[in-house]
Amino acid sequence: MRRKRKSNNNTFHPSKALSPLRYPGGKSWLIPNVEKWLTAIKATRRHRLVEPFAGGANVGLAMLARGKVGALTIVELDKRIAAFWKLVLRDPEWLIRAIRNFTPTRKNLAERLGRNARRFRELGFQTLLKNRTSRGGVIAPRAGILKHGERKRGPFSRWYPDTLIKRVKRISELEDKIKLVHGDGLRILRERKKRTNDVYFVDPPYSFSSNGAGRRLYSHYEVPHEDLIKAVKKLRGPFLMTYDNDAAIHALAKKHKLSTSKIQMRSSHHANKKELLISSDLSGIRRKRGHSARARRKSTH
Repeated sequence: MRRKRKSNNNTFHPSKALSPLRYPGGKSWLIPNVEKWLTAIKATRRHRLVEPFAGGANVGLAMLARGKVGALTIVELDKRIAAFWKLVLRDPEWLIRAIRNFTPTRKNLAERLGRNARRFRELGFQTLLKNRTSRGGVIAPRAGILKHGERKRGPFSRWYPDTLIKRVKRISELEDKIKLVHGDGLRILRERKKRTNDVYFVDPPYSFSSNGAGRRLYSHYEVPHEDLIKAVKKLRGPFLMTYDNDAAIHALAKKHKLSTSKIQMRSSHHANKKELLISSDLSGIRRKRGHSARARRKSTH
């Protein structure tokens, strides 16, 4: 008789993600650790989780859906990503119809992406289309469309209408608890620094090193790193920040007396690497870090 394999609470399968976006550098693999951290800092439903660099917003959506926090603020500077989230939150039925009615052919894809999107609905749908059909989900101007994809399905190997619709519907059920801000994440951190009911998940674009991935993955990748470190240091509410595991970032965190911890993950190319966690208090994660399974990074779900 075969024994049932125990479920591993330290891993997160991409199929459980709520975000319809395949975001480069997405942190769905970190969700179990963020949940432990929120438990350790005694976050409750009276707290609002703020993501100042939202992107796919997988972490925030997961924490809201699981009841770890009572509200979510997603901040996004890129007008295309902001338009997508605005569409999901304001007019999910329009988006669901657009997904259902889109016939996945290369001709239709080129026609839809080539439209002059003047309204947020069309821009939001274009963003979803580009994200789900480009290499690695990259929507930066020079990003290429998938040629072969999985199982020779070409650009539509990651286009799953039923799954996307299911996720949009689930997010729309949480709409009254989600606030979208189209703006600069650093500015929002400075504006909210005195709020004691806020908790923060800060995941800036990877742009610190000269060959940082942010330069090729994002339209807005320049972040004043020391200004960001100073801003989180002044927050009244707890924060958890992720960064490249870079010696210069270690030095900045140490300079401002912040705790750091390396965490192992796996890149989308299955390369083992480590990322850096920064916070004023990492005890909730450090306590069980040695027992956690290897985290898998999957931003292409």
